[in-house]
Amino acid sequence: VNHRVLGDNGYLAAITDSGNIDIISKKSIGKAGNISLTAIANSGNVNICADGSIYQSGTGLAVKGERIDLVSNYGSIGSSNGSLLIHGGQIPRVSGDTMSASVNARALGGIYLKQDSGDMRLGHVESVTGDVTLRVNTGDFYDALPVGEAIKGNSAEELIAKWVKLGIISADGSDNAASKKAVAVRNYEDGVKSQFASYQSQKKIYEKNPGLNRAASYLALHAMFSGYASAEACLAAMSADRNSDYYKLSSNTYGWTRDNLLYALQSSIINKTGGSSQTTVKGVNVKGKNITLSAGHGIGRDEGKEEVDLTRLNETATLKKLAAAEASDIKWGVDKSGNENKQIATVNKTNAIGIEMCEGGLLTADAQQNVYIAGATDDPIYLNNVSGQNIRLLGKNGIYNVNFQENDGNSNINGIDLIIEGGSSQIGTVDKPVYINTLGKVTARADGLINIYHKNGSNPLQISAIYGGANVLLRALNGILSVNTGIPSEDLGYINAAGLLSLQSFKGNIGEATKGLRILADNTDAVNAVASNIYLAAESQSSAKPPLNMGNINVGNGTFKVTSDRTGVNFTGSVNAHDVFIKTDSVSQTGDNGYIHADILYAETRNGMSLNSTRNQVPVVSFSGTGSGNVAYTGSVPDLQLNGISNLNGDVSINNQQGNVNIIESINARNLFINAAQGLISQTNSCEITAANLNAVTLNGMSLAGFISRATLSNSGSGNIRLLNFSDLVLDSVTNRVSGGNVEIICRNINQNINSISRGSIESAGEVNITCDHMVNVTSIKTANNLNINCFGGITSDHIESLNGNVNLIANGSGDINVHELLGRKIQALMQDGNIFLGYLKGYSAFLGSKSRDGLILVDKAEVSGSIDAKAAHVSIDSILHKSDAKKLQLNFAGANSGCMDSVFIDNIYSDTGVQMNGLWTNTADIQTNHSDFTLSDVYVVDRGYLSNGKVSMTVFGQNPVQDKSHIQIYFAPKEAGNFTDISFQNILGGFEIDDYTIIHFADEVSWLFNQLSWVDEVSFTVNSTLKAVSLAGRPLTQPDKMLHHNEFAYTTAEIVNLAGTNNWTNNIAIQNGSIVTLDVNAAGNGINKMSAEEDPDVGSETEAED
Repeated sequence: VNHRVLGDNGYLAAITDSGNIDIISKKSIGKAGNISLTAIANSGNVNICADGSIYQSGTGLAVKGERIDLVSNYGSIGSSNGSLLIHGGQIPRVSGDTMSASVNARALGGIYLKQDSGDMRLGHVESVTGDVTLRVNTGDFYDALPVGEAIKGNSAEELIAKWVKLGIISADGSDNAASKKAVAVRNYEDGVKSQFASYQSQKKIYEKNPGLNRAASYLALHAMFSGYASAEACLAAMSADRNSDYYKLSSNTYGWTRDNLLYALQSSIINKTGGSSQTTVKGVNVKGKNITLSAGHGIGRDEGKEEVDLTRLNETATLKKLAAAEASDIKWGVDKSGNENKQIATVNKTNAIGIEMCEGGLLTADAQQNVYIAGATDDPIYLNNVSGQNIRLLGKNGIYNVNFQENDGNSNINGIDLIIEGGSSQIGTVDKPVYINTLGKVTARADGLINIYHKNGSNPLQISAIYGGANVLLRALNGILSVNTGIPSEDLGYINAAGLLSLQSFKGNIGEATKGLRILADNTDAVNAVASNIYLAAESQSSAKPPLNMGNINVGNGTFKVTSDRTGVNFTGSVNAHDVFIKTDSVSQTGDNGYIHADILYAETRNGMSLNSTRNQVPVVSFSGTGSGNVAYTGSVPDLQLNGISNLNGDVSINNQQGNVNIIESINARNLFINAAQGLISQTNSCEITAANLNAVTLNGMSLAGFISRATLSNSGSGNIRLLNFSDLVLDSVTNRVSGGNVEIICRNINQNINSISRGSIESAGEVNITCDHMVNVTSIKTANNLNINCFGGITSDHIESLNGNVNLIANGSGDINVHELLGRKIQALMQDGNIFLGYLKGYSAFLGSKSRDGLILVDKAEVSGSIDAKAAHVSIDSILHKSDAKKLQLNFAGANSGCMDSVFIDNIYSDTGVQMNGLWTNTADIQTNHSDFTLSDVYVVDRGYLSNGKVSMTVFGQNPVQDKSHIQIYFAPKEAGNFTDISFQNILGGFEIDDYTIIHFADEVSWLFNQLSWVDEVSFTVNSTLKAVSLAGRPLTQPDKMLHHNEFAYTTAEIVNLAGTNNWTNNIAIQNGSIVTLDVNAAGNGINKMSAEEDPDVGSETEAED
């Protein structure tokens, strides 16, 4: 029907019972041609096309029809003061034609429609220049447009392509279950083996030190492995336990492969990448400048549920259904009726209202139920306010806030769960965020910037998943959390920011203490965060597993915690917190200005840690490395407290640039470096260091203890160096050269092992004290003051020197003292069971001794200004240089335990003042000096001795005297009145009468200062007669012929046949000719001599010759 309005305004009413209404209303020339409309088609369609505006007539229903089409060519439909009350169809009357029940409107001006009851099934509602306001009193807004074509390269197709690329499925649609299963089994086995190795290593330490407190991590490993001899045995037991993870991985069950695949699919679905999730071309339901939608129920709606057969995951059609859905739309393991069925997933299909906004307009939408609005074109969506329960706002080219401010109390979006997409552009701008007030989960996606501000002061911002192709800014009045429902498929979402991620919670926390805010590290440039406490969980989906970059973190006096099972963390900015807790794959720190300021820092990593900014200020740290990476920390605090460090398979480096390092709990490392650049290193008695290599550097000294295999120790200021070690120790270098500090090295046996010290050099401006349970083998030791080595093995060194102090080398066990150069003031070298070898000896005096029965003191060159004392079975000195202004060189020689020596050899003695030898009881001797003043006291040569002062030579016989080429040969047989005699090259012999000795030969060409004897050419008696005379003179029993090893005295006098017991003997012992008598020197001091007799074959042979 054609209709013309004669004036500006007219009235049109058309009513049918069953037919359609189709009217064209024209305006008159110069008139507006507006109509007040009543068009009721009770069972048909209504099509009204007017030149002017179409207004509501009265308060009743204005338009009713199955399909309603309203057009105003030059005016509006309804008005802001009165919407056109309509009733559109509810169910399509034509099969396959969704538009057969729909509401459609087009106007040059505004459009204002109200559905009186039921749903408003929207076809196209378009205002060319004005606003669109639509209201549904009791129902939903529903998209009645046909389903659009699939968008080429949509998010679902990209997701399936990603699954193929990641190997979740094959290109032909099949899953890679078998290969993924094999990898998972291998990784699990490797993990168990690594844990078992760590358990064994820690177990040894605790067994060595039963007083140490067992760490919780060790107790957990002990509970797991205590019943097994190997990792393989533990795995074998696990493979038979149906409840163990290893059984589920390794057994031939379909459930594992399906669960593994489902996990990967669920994670991909919830963490879609790309700014838009739309898979089909969306038609425009509403177009206008300002768009207002108000529904008594919902805007858009849930269309229905579709079941997906999970046993057919290898089929592309199945995967497409899952990939196209939002994670919150999928119920895994539940059928459409809500019944549990693990073979089924139910997908809830939703229907969104497509809009197109004109520039300068705003979107306002409110509903009692859910709101589903999608941008149908590339035009941005400008928000006024959207309110409802669950809200989905899907833009294609940006979603922006225009009017609202931070402190005005208004929010752009108010609801429960929110999905918001900015498509190829942004959500908000840098200066103006989108303000939201939500009670539930938030999902946000945009290819550009995301700037969201959560204004709910009572509830936190709960992040389901966020993808931002650029920077992401999230602020909340309360906390910011990841969704943690306890349902695995819903708790897989994370924040994926391709730029800078900025987080701020004004009154609450970011993340939860046990469940951090999940952030994907793969793309994020850095994370800046401010909150009362911050808990982050880093994720990675990349095979490269890049670390999560931490920018500036500020929690004031709160806790900052970051964890990850998949990747590491890298600190590029500043961290301010009370305590910092890190448990990630790795930890690093880059950037020139970054730092961590906290009271406590704990870090646990698998593949190493490097926090090396000198601006770090953390007084208490604790580190644990569970893999093979190294642990390095640098900081600057007055006192750095180490509360336990464990990195069994890697190195540890601790560097405090400002002050002290205090070790409070044990350190376990492969190689350990500690630097207290401006202080000292201390260690409590309750802990220990276990390291293959230790390098410690201090300014004010160190005191360390533990099981250290190799060490380099250096102190550059005041203070001492002290190391107490419980294992073999290799010293590469010990340096304490400034301010008179001492060096003390103790190698103690606490585990029944033989512990020794070897290699390296030691330098000290103070004293050096070394105590060792076994041998000491050090390349060089140089100290300003006293140097003491006390060990139970040998002592070996190229160079030992004390510039101003004494040197004491005490070897109480078996072995040799072997020093190439030995320098000091007063030098003492004592060997219990071994020899002493010295290449060069220099000092004021030297005391050398070996208690070994065959002990040898061998010196190549000695330079002294005082004396040399030597006690050993054998003494051999190649040369002695003596320089003194007044005193003679004092030589004091004796055998082991002050007994008889076997031999004394001194090739040359060079002295400025003379030589005084005090005591020479020896079997043989050869002593040469260059000074005429050569005096010997308490001389008794058992066999023969060669003496010379450079001008006169003398041979002293104790038995079997013969004439040789010496100037003088004498035979000395001590009597009861004097067992020893004196010899001086100035007065020949002294101390006894002429019959104390016998001169065999006296060269006439020798002149003497004091010649007490007349010249004798030759003595006319034989050796046998001399010995006979001696024996008849009654040699006293207390003076034996010679002293053998182990305090054994041999008597060869033939006249001694039997000796009755006296008060000096503990038993009545018969001493026969050729017997050996053992003297207990310890008892001798109490006046008691214990003797025992046994045959000595050597003595026997001498007796036979004598007879």
